[in-house]
Amino acid sequence: PEERGLRQSQAPVWHGLVAGAVSGLASRVVTYPADTVKARLQVQGAAAQRATQQGRVVARAYTGALDAARALLLNEGPPSLYRGCGAVLVGVLPANAAYFGGYELGKSLVPRGWGVGGDMATGAVAQLLAGLVYTPVDIIKERMQVQAIMGGAYKYRGPLHALRSMLAEGNGGVGGGSKYAGRSSGGTSSSSSGGSASHIGSSSAGVASSGSSAGNQAISSSRTTATSSSGSNSIIIISSSSSSRVGPIGSSAEAGHSSAPDRSAGGGGGGSSGEARRPRVPALQWRRFSGLFRGYWATNCVWLPWNVLYIAGYERAREAAARAQGLQRPDQLQPGAVAASSAGAAAAAAVVTHPADVVKTRLQVLTGTAEGRHLTAALVARRMLAAEGARSFWNGLSARLLNIAPGCALSWALYEQIKTQLAVAAG
Repeated sequence: PEERGLRQSQAPVWHGLVAGAVSGLASRVVTYPADTVKARLQVQGAAAQRATQQGRVVARAYTGALDAARALLLNEGPPSLYRGCGAVLVGVLPANAAYFGGYELGKSLVPRGWGVGGDMATGAVAQLLAGLVYTPVDIIKERMQVQAIMGGAYKYRGPLHALRSMLAEGNGGVGGGSKYAGRSSGGTSSSSSGGSASHIGSSSAGVASSGSSAGNQAISSSRTTATSSSGSNSIIIISSSSSSRVGPIGSSAEAGHSSAPDRSAGGGGGGSSGEARRPRVPALQWRRFSGLFRGYWATNCVWLPWNVLYIAGYERAREAAARAQGLQRPDQLQPGAVAASSAGAAAAAAVVTHPADVVKTRLQVLTGTAEGRHLTAALVARRMLAAEGARSFWNGLSARLLNIAPGCALSWALYEQIKTQLAVAAG
């Protein structure tokens, strides 16, 4: 056993990557229904406020985790408990690989003898790496989990449609499939396809060169989209016979172009050398991905403290269990003891960080609505406190505990076992 523990402590980082990916996937599949219930409970207050403001009938509020699970099963069917799980199944492998890889990397970087401080540093490294991968997955997952109670704010057909819509959202569009995004012919195209605002200008120039009346109509539709989105900071590129102009939507760069399509049309006498389009603005390409990272820092405000508390508690609990059983190293613990150590540490960390998790979930969900695109975590928290009181920060706690504690117990027990087997196989 001592030799096995030594091999594990010297195992390469890729052992942690493989073990983390496999164990994370297994735990997410098992605990995903509890995560869906948690998301519904955390967001239902905001959904009720939107319904009241829009004059819609407010749905009956869930009274707790069991009531929410029962309502989901009766009203939406068993598949509703796994809505958005496809995004998790795709993202959980790289995310957990990054997390457990960061855990092993942190342990190798932190000097021996740092004690609890070293465990906290290790947890921070693990979260910083995993957060870059998991934040987009988390947003897609949460919006799909709650979209049935959001009054049509967005209607994603699946994770891929949600991804395309959020890429469009990063360019100033509203979440795809929403009733707000489809009010002009250009708006529907821009939102549901996930294309950037620059695509509008590209397509208008291409259609204009055909010289058909349909091309002029398409360009007019693109202009309608630009006008209807004038409140955003999106950038549009519109080609004319003289030059390609770039400017904020609704600015003078767009004005006066009503006759430009006719002059540049192939049937109207041909275009000129000024027809060449400018290359896309690099900053615009980066902006496409901003919709996938809404609430990234709010996410870290939840999971950095959680991981710091969890890793420290988990390592201390394993050491205590090993001493109680007369073992020389925590690596020698049986899977049951590892699972118990993990579940206890995870539950304690979840209670401490739950208010921040409620704010984070609402932020990531509400920024996909037309009226919530410029929300911040601080503003969400203030509105929650004013409208629903301090108790709203604890909504969904029982469901979160049912998700996190068993999930961590399963994933970490599997993780340690897989690492052990890899170490034995490596000789």
